Amino acid sequence: GLLSNGQDIHFSQFYTMPIHLNPALTGHTSCLIRAGMDYRSQYSSVTVPYVTQAAYVDGTIKLTALQGDWFGLGAMIYNDRCGDGSLMSTRATVAISYNKGIIKSNSLFTSLGISISYVNKSLAAGALIFNSQWNGYSFDPAIPSGEPITAAGMSYIDINAGVLINYISKFNPYLGISLSHINGPK
Repeated sequence: GLLSNGQDIHFSQFYTMPIHLNPALTGHTSCLIRAGMDYRSQYSSVTVPYVTQAAYVDGTIKLTALQGDWFGLGAMIYNDRCGDGSLMSTRATVAISYNKGIIKSNSLFTSLGISISYVNKSLAAGALIFNSQWNGYSFDPAIPSGEPITAAGMSYIDINAGVLINYISKFNPYLGISLSHINGPK
């Protein structure tokens, strides 16, 4: 069965980060180049709110040899910082898609996409305060916490893929599916 051990960043307006949503959406635009940015601050009632910043750029590459088909090429970067311990995740992604017309007018086409990311996660463990650091009057960060925090950071490669089918009409409906963390990073 499928098992999930974590949660990715999420945006309330998820469609504003198409490369993150589905790599098949890379270059899925009527423009030659498109770019976007997102900023999200969540849980402002806590001492240090969760803040996510992201930006992407992608575009289309049309070659005459492809006879109406095209490639999409894009990049995305985001930084997610949360809590007093400054748990931070930074991701740099490159994505490519191939878009193939199913009927001659290209009003019905399918897209296949893949993205590869370099991810770095870090924790400023020194900024954390634990119950064991209570001296009877206040929290004293000089008192050893006794917590077994052995690593302050890690990096890994993450692979995602997606498929999309689109019908160009008055409404432009599309249907897609994406698979995240295919290589199962720990």
